[in-house]
Amino acid sequence: RSRACVYRWVSRPAQPGAHVSTGPSAALMSKLLLVLVAAVRATDFSYTEKYAAGRSDYYLRRAGAAVAGSEHQKSLAAAAVDISPDNATVAARAKSVGLPEAALKRVGQASLQVCPVSEWPEGGPGEDCPSPAGIASTELFPTPIGFAHVSQLGLKDWRQTLRHLRTSSISRFKKAYKSGQESPEDKLFTHTNNRFFKMQVTNPEEAMKNPRFWKEMYASPEYKEWAGAARQICSSYIRRMGIPLSAEEEKDMESVLWAAVYPNVKNDVVTHLYHAHQESIVSFVLFVSMPAPATPMTIADPRGTPPIEDYEWFQDLGDLGVDAEPPFHRTLEFFPGDGGHHRVPIIRDPQGPASHWKGHSSGLVAAENPLDGWERIARWQSGFGARPQAVPAYLAAAQAALERAHKVGDPYMKLWEAQNQVVAVLQFGLHDAQAWLAAGNVSANIAVLLAAQDEGDYFADAATFWSQALKLDPSAKGALEGILQDLSPKKVPKRLAQGYRAAKPWLKWVRSWIQSPPAESEFIQFLHEDLNGAGKCSRMCPDGSQPKVQDLVIQPMFSTRVFTVPVPDADTQEEKLLQASQQILELGTQDLEFSFEPATARCWRRREAASLSGFICSTETEILFADPRGAWPERWAGSIIESSPQYATSCRSGDGDLLASEPKAPFHWHRSVSCGPGKALVFPAWLAHQVSPGGEGSARAFSITTTWERGVAGWRIPPQRPLCKPSQFDSAASYTSAGTEAALRA
Repeated sequence: RSRACVYRWVSRPAQPGAHVSTGPSAALMSKLLLVLVAAVRATDFSYTEKYAAGRSDYYLRRAGAAVAGSEHQKSLAAAAVDISPDNATVAARAKSVGLPEAALKRVGQASLQVCPVSEWPEGGPGEDCPSPAGIASTELFPTPIGFAHVSQLGLKDWRQTLRHLRTSSISRFKKAYKSGQESPEDKLFTHTNNRFFKMQVTNPEEAMKNPRFWKEMYASPEYKEWAGAARQICSSYIRRMGIPLSAEEEKDMESVLWAAVYPNVKNDVVTHLYHAHQESIVSFVLFVSMPAPATPMTIADPRGTPPIEDYEWFQDLGDLGVDAEPPFHRTLEFFPGDGGHHRVPIIRDPQGPASHWKGHSSGLVAAENPLDGWERIARWQSGFGARPQAVPAYLAAAQAALERAHKVGDPYMKLWEAQNQVVAVLQFGLHDAQAWLAAGNVSANIAVLLAAQDEGDYFADAATFWSQALKLDPSAKGALEGILQDLSPKKVPKRLAQGYRAAKPWLKWVRSWIQSPPAESEFIQFLHEDLNGAGKCSRMCPDGSQPKVQDLVIQPMFSTRVFTVPVPDADTQEEKLLQASQQILELGTQDLEFSFEPATARCWRRREAASLSGFICSTETEILFADPRGAWPERWAGSIIESSPQYATSCRSGDGDLLASEPKAPFHWHRSVSCGPGKALVFPAWLAHQVSPGGEGSARAFSITTTWERGVAGWRIPPQRPLCKPSQFDSAASYTSAGTEAALRA
């Protein structure tokens, strides 16, 4: 469980005139990932209409199964229209499920497409997203996506490296295809792709140490050089954004490297279904060979496809078994060229620092596990805040995910979800001994289930958490003894017997020091200034090294914009806000309705029928915003609650309402924006918000509703723009190297 850098290289046999697949190779990212919009040759995107029709069919099928006449049904049908605006069949089916005639028109871009980095226009990809005159804006919760070209990596002969990777990979892929001839199903791409992956040694050090499994590749100088460059790409991506990384973490970063080949075949779906990379901090793809015409890598908006969910659950449903919740239905279609790199922080790829550490003086080998890979990148910008009162909600979510893990065929995804909720419990309850006890209990039960499936030893994390609890409150010994007793049942299910056997020596060791916890060692599970910050760290101290790959473009994607509108005159505030909303929504004021609502604190709110929400403030007040990438999906198979409403639909109370009351970790940190006298904040009505405690009397909440489609427009407008031009992005300029655009064009 060292920090992992996950990457692959992609090759396509040169077969002009044919599409690679009928669907996308997709990686969800969270933090996760997304979209460059660029004007390019229309012929490059000839695949789009057919694939768009398939996506529209997905939304229409869901609309047909939704509650008749509901806003949810209409939003699904509207998404289908946005994706295939000129498809008469789509329009007719949307109308048949109740979408009004006025809504049968496209809103925003039909698709979000990005050409190879070498063809980017002056100023880079993206849309012009100017704020209305006199109105400031703040971008919240962007997902950083990196781009580069292999020529920038300092390889001895990058063209030869690409040729070698391509030739060797295609040759090996053909062997994988020929090895599966027992049934017609074995010849399908999805099965061939799985066999090809299993034929590879994904740890580069192990592959080069014992190259006999694929000598042509692993014994080559090109592979050795590329494996080293790949590590530098990952660390440079992290350092380029100023994310803390220690020298020891970089040195011990684990690499996972493999090849993928997407051939031109008929009567088959050549794709890699939507997925994320758990336990990794960075993922990227090197596009080795992309003969035209090529289909894109498709990346979903993490606000509508929450990265923490289990996308493997939907793979039996085929290429279009799952898609984003509206209004986040527009995907990134990245059309790469040879040698292009596409990097996602992935927030969908996580896992922590440094590799395995030796345990305490117990004689046991303790593999303490960094748990903040996704969380560290999710919080890559400054200004995030914690909510100690949310600890019970995150503990409930961790316990629910653990319970769900016992009921699914493959518990891996749910256990990763549970571990992220544990991180939130501890980061928000840092000085609460009960939080540490409970986190240790959940972690120990996770370790039992993982050990039962031969997935490794994770008990050391629980021991570390319990030790910290006793240091905070020595009187917690009794509670810990009760937890240890519960973890030593006399009768256990057969499927968990191996896990409980593995737990015995650890529980015995904890009992040996329960009266006197062992001396503190440096905490590695996540970063916090009170645990391993300045003056308290050695191994975890960021070393400030510069990125080794300097010409690296990082685009902050899928951010959410909050506007600050001057409203100095109390008599004209409503009029000013209607005018500002008209510009933001590109509608006439006659199409808008303004209404005041109660302001709330200590719970998240969203206005489901409105398009915009906001606050007018009489004194200096902080408005808190929840990270939309942590949304609880609505009616999402495989989730903790399969039929729950999305979080933050209303303010509720009681223990039974803890689930879905807070955004899922690792997107648990909130951002705050100041609102003062003579100012108002305006933002999309789907963005969950609350007033900081004590500010309820200083802020008046309001909403803006559109009347042109009465209840249908809602969250559909303003349409989501995944990437704005760097000149409009506060965070973009500082993360883009000088001269990079010219280098890419060259």
